[in-house]
Amino acid sequence: MKKFIYITTTYIVLFASLEGTYGRRIETEKKNHDTQLNNFYLYHNLGGNLNDSNPSNEKHDNNKNDVISDNKFIQPHSITYFGNQKDTANNEITLYNDYTNQNDFDTFKSFNNDNEKENRRETIVKSSFIQKFIHPSFDHSLYNKIDIIYGTSYANENLEFFYVNLVVACELQNLLSMNTYARSKPVIESTRAKLRQVDGNIAKTIKECENIKKQLINAMLNFQNPLFEFYKKRIHGYYNPYAGPQIEYVKCMLPRYTNLKRQVDDAIAIMKPEYDYLTYYRYKTVDYFYKKYAISTKQHIITHLNNLKNYTVINDNETVPHIKSLIEILKSEGEHESLAAKLFFLEKQIEDAINKSRIYVEKCKLSDSLMNDYLKDSQISHYYYELLDKITLIANRRSIFMYNFNNLKSLETVYKYQKEVLNRFVKTLGSLLIEKPDPNNDQIFKDDFDEFDKPIPKSNFTELETKFFEIFKQKWDSYDNEKTLGKNGNQDNNVSLILQHMTKFKDLIDTMESYKTKDVLSKEEVLSRIDTHLNKKNYKEIENGLKESYKLTKEWKKLKHEIKTKLEEDNAKALQLETEIKDLFKTYLEINGEAIRLNTLKFELKEKIQNISDKNEYVKKAIDLKKVVENNNAYIDELAKISPYHVTEYVNKKDKIYSTINSELSKIYQGDLDALYNQLSSVVKENAIDNTEDKTELENLKSKIHEEYNKIQTMETEAVKLNLSTIESKKNELSTIIAEMKKHIYEKLNNELNTKLEDFKNKKNQLSNNISDYSNYNDELNKYKSKISEIKNQYNDQSNIDNIKDEDAKQNYEQSKEYAKTISAKEDEISKTINEIKHMKADILNKVNVFADLENNHKEKINPEHESFAELVNKIKSETSDDQLNGYEKNFNDSKSLINETKKSIEEEYQNMNILKKVNGYLKVCKNTTESIEIFRNKQKKLNEMLNQNIETIKNCNLIEKSYTNKFGNTLTDKKTELEKTFTELSL
Repeated sequence: MKKFIYITTTYIVLFASLEGTYGRRIETEKKNHDTQLNNFYLYHNLGGNLNDSNPSNEKHDNNKNDVISDNKFIQPHSITYFGNQKDTANNEITLYNDYTNQNDFDTFKSFNNDNEKENRRETIVKSSFIQKFIHPSFDHSLYNKIDIIYGTSYANENLEFFYVNLVVACELQNLLSMNTYARSKPVIESTRAKLRQVDGNIAKTIKECENIKKQLINAMLNFQNPLFEFYKKRIHGYYNPYAGPQIEYVKCMLPRYTNLKRQVDDAIAIMKPEYDYLTYYRYKTVDYFYKKYAISTKQHIITHLNNLKNYTVINDNETVPHIKSLIEILKSEGEHESLAAKLFFLEKQIEDAINKSRIYVEKCKLSDSLMNDYLKDSQISHYYYELLDKITLIANRRSIFMYNFNNLKSLETVYKYQKEVLNRFVKTLGSLLIEKPDPNNDQIFKDDFDEFDKPIPKSNFTELETKFFEIFKQKWDSYDNEKTLGKNGNQDNNVSLILQHMTKFKDLIDTMESYKTKDVLSKEEVLSRIDTHLNKKNYKEIENGLKESYKLTKEWKKLKHEIKTKLEEDNAKALQLETEIKDLFKTYLEINGEAIRLNTLKFELKEKIQNISDKNEYVKKAIDLKKVVENNNAYIDELAKISPYHVTEYVNKKDKIYSTINSELSKIYQGDLDALYNQLSSVVKENAIDNTEDKTELENLKSKIHEEYNKIQTMETEAVKLNLSTIESKKNELSTIIAEMKKHIYEKLNNELNTKLEDFKNKKNQLSNNISDYSNYNDELNKYKSKISEIKNQYNDQSNIDNIKDEDAKQNYEQSKEYAKTISAKEDEISKTINEIKHMKADILNKVNVFADLENNHKEKINPEHESFAELVNKIKSETSDDQLNGYEKNFNDSKSLINETKKSIEEEYQNMNILKKVNGYLKVCKNTTESIEIFRNKQKKLNEMLNQNIETIKNCNLIEKSYTNKFGNTLTDKKTELEKTFTELSL
């Protein structure tokens, strides 16, 4: 039974991926029952699956590893500069004068030569249009292959000898793993162990040479930076700092990889005996996967060759001539030689990339051509001992193809990086037309011309204006010459000269400002135009744009220089006038010192009084605000007191605001504001300064004014404005609280009153319906009455007496009694409803009147909520009018009276019927008795006749003794007599 091992992570050789790293991992995982050596995929990332010739997974991804990713870079306008590294908590960037970052080129770096490093320090970067040159992101791992590095020899300084051999070993191991037998397992494991060892040694080699690689990349980036050592002149050529690390890096890598190749050879040697065994004993199997491997390799190569059109580096014939043209333009304009030298370095880098890429393409095509022969050869049968060589030949050609193809991919990445460097280099050239790095610090940039950098002497003129006002108590441009001049001839001349010089000074400032605002492009506008000139896609347009930018810059600098010359001349004249005006002030003050001091004192006192007056207005405003606040505070308390609803939240807000307002008032003045206002108003009204010429009187007045002024001296205008603004705001908040509080109360009150009013209306409707129903009860009672009256009338008329159903009368009477109980309950219900309505009305009106009275007492607080409340009040008064309720009560009482009358009538009718019923009973008894007597008499008469007949019969009977006959006859006669007596008594 075959055993299989699944290799879950394939062996990946990334010697030429865009990441430029080589690595592989081998992991094995055993299944529960079967194990099989799975495909040992070589070039897994490139789709080299030998079991599937369909290269759908062999995608060429140009974007995934694009080294130019602008969204990762900090742009110049986003930099914040500072000088102390301790300020890094403020999320700002400290810039140093050397390159210290090892892996991240997304941050800003500056480079200095070695003899400057000892003096490096943190610097504050001046705002600049250039800021720092920002390199595109460069992937260091690309240089893990020395082949593509600029300066390395294609023929002698490459790693093809190693990686091709390594891939051949991997391919052979992979093929052996896919077609394994039990006896091959030790060989496979041994080979895998060897390859793992090689993998670790590759990583070790890269790490050992890492520092030299960083030096190489650092030197390359320096030469690609147009600002690096901008002014430095190299004695021994420009490329020694780059050539040194480049040579050392190759020396570090090549010997180590040469040693590693022996380990790869050992791995291949381990597999040879197993292949010899398989080709002899399993010839058909090996021959089968040999043919399949040839087809797969050919398809693999074709697929990748179809992607050559995606590599622009191969067909670039324009970039190198373009750089040469840029260099010629720079030289013709006399630019710093460092710029042309760096462009020359970049030119050689790109040229090297183009040349090497074309060589790699030719080698790829050669591999394709040779594979045609190998494919044909695979179709014929070979001796078993030839199969391993044939398979190795194909694996070798496949490895050579992929190694060179991946070198091409890496060069394409480097080429795109170089093109972006060129693009940014050209844009920086445009900025350098206006600004240049400071020779002493390449993080500070200066304008590339001597611009007028002094301020227009407006502050000097303002100082003179202030001095003029202090002396003459008037503004110089509104000075009354006729009123002031003429008292002293010498002083008249001084004042006239001062005014003349002040006018000249003002005119010079106006002229200088007109130069400043002259129709000349700003630096920003010039740079914007330069950027437009250089922001082209076509190389020829960029070259012409650079020439136009030089032309534009020269013209602009010339115009700016002319303006600077004029500004310097006018500035010198202005400063001379300033000196002359100050001398004239000094001369005037020496002669008119006492009068000026008296006027100055008056002016100071007037200013003090004006200041008092101004601040007193604030005091008045504070008093007015305080009154409004007190009123609002009291109103909220009163509103809270009468509110039937919970308003603690509003009262708490009010208390907090009221406390803040009192605090703000105490900041304005801690004493009695009303008393302060009256005292300050008194000082302002008693102003007699203009009519006082006695210095002593002015000093006394000064003392009084100062006494009051000291009370408000600490009252800063801006602070008081802020306090008043806060109080005003808090006052508005109180008004808002009132509005919100009333809205809250009125909403609840409206809801409650509307609910009560709705209940009230429902009660009224219920009362109305009950009264309506109640009035119908009388009709029902009348029905009972009618039936009783009908029976009564029958008794009364003696008609059809025998058919009278007096039980019906009793039943109707009893039913009327029961119905009367229902009526009585309804009466109680209606009376109760009337009382409830009266109580509801009183409750509603009490709630309404409380708030109506409050609003009437504070009509200034009426707001829209009150208007809606007033509408509700009118609606309530309309619904709860006394007339309507009285009408209901009258209807009820009227119906009640009618019902009572009907009940009384029923009672009377029933009693009359009973009387007549009894009368008729008596009459019936009498009639029956009379008839009975008549019958009785007839019976008596008939009995008498029968007795008489029997007596006569007895008397005539001869059969019986006479004594007996007489005895019988006497007895019958006695009985007859006794019967007659009884009949007579009964008849009575």
